[in-house]
Amino acid sequence: MKVIVGLFQAIGFFFFISSIMSLKAVGHGSSRDGYAKPVIILIASALIIDLPHTASMIMETAKLAGVNL
Repeated sequence: MKVIVGLFQAIGFFFFISSIMSLKAVGHGSSRDGYAKPVIILIASALIIDLPHTASMIMETAKLAGVNL
């Protein structure tokens, strides 16, 4: 299980760095994309990097909402 989580975190770190570089390209005007796509990828990759805490927060929120996981 730790290997799988570590693999997801490594992939998330790659996308985090990639989104920072995309934001830089948008800021310099050399990208056809807008700000939304890199920011969404940045937020999603940050959640994946912190996967154990993200999963526990989702489970706690679901428990408070009355959903049994």
